[in-house]
Amino acid sequence: MNTGKIPAIAILLLSFFILPGSVHARYPHGSGTLGDPYQISKLAELLEMAARVKDYDKCFILTADIDLASHNFTTAVIARDTNNLNSTGFNGTAFTGVFDGNGHTISNLIINAGGAGNDYLGLFGDINSPGEIKNLRLEDVNITGGDGSFYLGGLVGLNDTGSAISNCSSKGAVSGGINSDYLGGLVGLNESGGAVSDCCSTAAVTGGNDSDYLGGLVGFVAGGVSNSYAAGNVTGGNNSTCLGGLVGYNHYSTISNSFATGNVTGGDSARQIGGFLGWNHYGNISNCYSNGDVS
Repeated sequence: MNTGKIPAIAILLLSFFILPGSVHARYPHGSGTLGDPYQISKLAELLEMAARVKDYDKCFILTADIDLASHNFTTAVIARDTNNLNSTGFNGTAFTGVFDGNGHTISNLIINAGGAGNDYLGLFGDINSPGEIKNLRLEDVNITGGDGSFYLGGLVGLNDTGSAISNCSSKGAVSGGINSDYLGGLVGLNESGGAVSDCCSTAAVTGGNDSDYLGGLVGFVAGGVSNSYAAGNVTGGNNSTCLGGLVGYNHYSTISNSFATGNVTGGDSARQIGGFLGWNHYGNISNCYSNGDVS
């Protein structure tokens, strides 16, 4: 007789298929902790991680190279700004976890704002305390901001207070339109308390007319930079300011054991231009050099 009750064996099977062992089954391995980070080995997994902002405080590790050639973006891939019409600051969810590239490469990152003044452009738009990115290589990066775009970097637009970037590199190009500020081959702005160490960039950095704070590695530094170098050319348009082979503007911070080899060029009426640093504002520089041409 059918009593309407589900047999125990059916309940067991339903539990097995409906209730996965982890709500993060989309990451096949790991639990998101520092000792057992989520493992990212495929493009789909990276894009899933980028879309799940509630995971931005978790730990991740790459276990394979990832090619982004099949995707074009208009904003940062991870931790993007969600309201570019609001000029009061970052309006998205910052990444506060750990992303360990594990020596692997993410290639063919293309971000094109399409002429719009999109801000915080890079693989990561904004990382904040206690966020960390390490051991990651970026190749064939192409970041293009529109007029009025701020905070553009191959890896990170804004490295905010208390966050750290180490042993990372970028190769490609970062460019902004008219009145575009804080452009760097690796990081746009390294905020006070942020740190960049053991990093390099060979990306070309280009700003339009009236652009400020352009650097081969970092556009504007208020945190520290150490043991790093830049080899890409830095070019500003007419009336551009603070152009440097490594850093455009150094604000009360320490730069040490670093160098720049790219050429630095400003347009008509450009000022504060240096082979290593455009402007040093009460910062400390030690054991550093540049050997590129300045014009």
